[in-house]
Amino acid sequence: MSDNRNDYDGYIAFKGWTGDPPVSVDQFEEFFRHAGIGTGSDILEIGFGEGALLDWAAERGFRTAGVETLPELVERARGRHRVQLGTIQSVDLADASFDAVFAIDVLEHIPKDQLRGTLEHIARILRPGGAFVARFPNGASPFFGRYMYGDLTHATHLTESSLRQLSQGSGLRFVAAYNPRPRAKGLLKSFRRLVAYALRDVIETVLGYGYFGARAPMDPNLIVILTRSD
Repeated sequence: MSDNRNDYDGYIAFKGWTGDPPVSVDQFEEFFRHAGIGTGSDILEIGFGEGALLDWAAERGFRTAGVETLPELVERARGRHRVQLGTIQSVDLADASFDAVFAIDVLEHIPKDQLRGTLEHIARILRPGGAFVARFPNGASPFFGRYMYGDLTHATHLTESSLRQLSQGSGLRFVAAYNPRPRAKGLLKSFRRLVAYALRDVIETVLGYGYFGARAPMDPNLIVILTRSD
């Protein structure tokens, strides 16, 4: 993350992390489903923020741990999860100790020259076949500016292609990249969401083939999955 800690003054209030975390079950289910992470797995979240994903996972039988650079958030999470203050490079984590590692809206905070080392540390702590799941503003999308530039602590633009490049020699193998498409609960909400996704798919297909000769994920946020390569 950014070396200038002053950038994070007031960050908890800015993010609205002042009370109980909201429940985003449909989104969390999507992460675990696409990565094939089974119940009871050991999971780690880097930059866990308000702790919503870890709370959701713990309630469903996952063994949860987290790393966070903001001391107040670490103190809040103590007693609910195994948490450490620091970065993935600075904390003490055993080799091959996790089945899955998550970095949700985190990689864009890390300077470019630190990203390769971050992936190497993630590969080290993953068990064979373990999954790394990341979400970040999609630099290949014409619509990503609101997410990338709405937060002054964002340091690096990322795309599917740049994650493929970074994964080379990191100990991680690139598996997939996809648009976030969580399922909704309820018939009306499901219908509205399906219509919205269909319209976005049409836009994505037209722009992709019109400019690049192939379709590629163009939602403003992107989810990627990598696995430990050995």
